[in-house]
Amino acid sequence: HGASALQQIRSPLFILIALFTALQMLRINYFVATIRTQYDSLLSSPERSRRLNEFFDLALPVGGLLAIPFIGGILDNTSTPTVLAVLVSVSTTIGILGCIPGSIAIGYLNVALFVLYRPFYYTAVSDYVAKVFGFQTFGKVYGLVIALAGMCNFAQAGLDALTFKLFDRDPIPVNVALTVLVVVVGGCLVTYVSTKARALARSAGKIEERRSYGTV
Repeated sequence: HGASALQQIRSPLFILIALFTALQMLRINYFVATIRTQYDSLLSSPERSRRLNEFFDLALPVGGLLAIPFIGGILDNTSTPTVLAVLVSVSTTIGILGCIPGSIAIGYLNVALFVLYRPFYYTAVSDYVAKVFGFQTFGKVYGLVIALAGMCNFAQAGLDALTFKLFDRDPIPVNVALTVLVVVVGGCLVTYVSTKARALARSAGKIEERRSYGTV
């Protein structure tokens, strides 16, 4: 807080959330655009994948509505490192479920997690920017995060090409690669933010101790 927008966007706190957001937006949009073709391959049944796609079409808006009452409470009562850890954990779980073939039950579970995760993720990113960088530069910083993530979404065409041409419609290799990237980038983000939060807490504790002894 209090630093210029340029100083903020040059910090690891910005770079890591921008990378994580770009990766997550790519994964989310890739899943939305290709769920039918992914599960055609994973379930080896066009009829079952059609039913799952219909469930997804219904669950996507409903999941957002159901998640709204809980998102604010979670963000208001949970530390930023914990929220980030939950985001990484759930995203990793979704990635793993998306690599398990042959089970319609796993497919429904994956869709259910995804439709609840999606609104929570987008809200958590804006919450992170507000809490870490403050509201004075919020528009510039958050806008740049989303703009960079949007530019990275052009990579979806490349993922489609890999899935359809190189891997013969098998979505598992792309899902595995995206999941690994989530673990690596998300792990770095959680670790760095947790370290900064602990250092800030220690600094605040020392200042409070000095005040109690009348030295500040």
